[in-house]
Amino acid sequence: MTVAMGYARNDKWGFAAATPMLSIVLPARDEAAGIQTAVIAVHELLDELGLTYEIIVGDSASTDDTAARVLAMRLPNVRVTRVELPGKGRVLSHALKVARGSIIGFLDSDLEISVEYLRPAIAAVLAGSDAAIGSKQLDPKYAAARTPFRRLLTGGANRLIRLSLGTQLTDHQAGMKVFRREALLPALKKVRATGWLWDTELLATMCAAGATVHEIAVATVPNRPSRFGSVKQMVTAGYELTQVCARMRVRRWFARTPTRAPVSSLQPAR
Repeated sequence: MTVAMGYARNDKWGFAAATPMLSIVLPARDEAAGIQTAVIAVHELLDELGLTYEIIVGDSASTDDTAARVLAMRLPNVRVTRVELPGKGRVLSHALKVARGSIIGFLDSDLEISVEYLRPAIAAVLAGSDAAIGSKQLDPKYAAARTPFRRLLTGGANRLIRLSLGTQLTDHQAGMKVFRREALLPALKKVRATGWLWDTELLATMCAAGATVHEIAVATVPNRPSRFGSVKQMVTAGYELTQVCARMRVRRWFARTPTRAPVSSLQPAR
């Protein structure tokens, strides 16, 4: 079940007056302590860009007052939409579908990846790319700043994904991605993952359709312990990956197209 809660300052119809150029989603589950900081940071950066925009907080079955704190800010181009079952992929699928911009993206609301990386990502999509995504693996000096355990997990997971799905991307799960609407929505309709592999299935689907993807090297500032790393989580992720692989093979078979890895265009962060 999903519930659209509208803009923090609603007009008669619950929408802003004009369709925005940009839609940025902040997925959040029990982020009451920091969600206002994240909204303000994104709001200030998008104001600087001089493009019309909306910010959507995707509330993933929060049990705290995450949504109430956003609505209390009373910003006219900020709205909240909620799903009643947890899962980052589930809330992102819903929020991205209801976004109205011609450029649609998301940034993890814990701000582990700085809002400043939205600048080159948005610029890449405006310049013609179908997608621009953050990569924690693209620049060795950024990867070296992370703990050895997280480097091992991230690097190993991405190598396995590349081998399994045939992408050429260095990172599939970094929490910053921006898309051209026309390239995103058809791929999003095919995504069934709701958890950790949601990003992977979306990107693999887009790449299989020939999408152009820019990877942007991003530094991270971990604000909390990694939620991925327990034996149970890794087994679950492995099972999800086998499901994604099976779905991708079925799609290729019905499409009657040869399996090939699309060329990814790499762009380091400026």
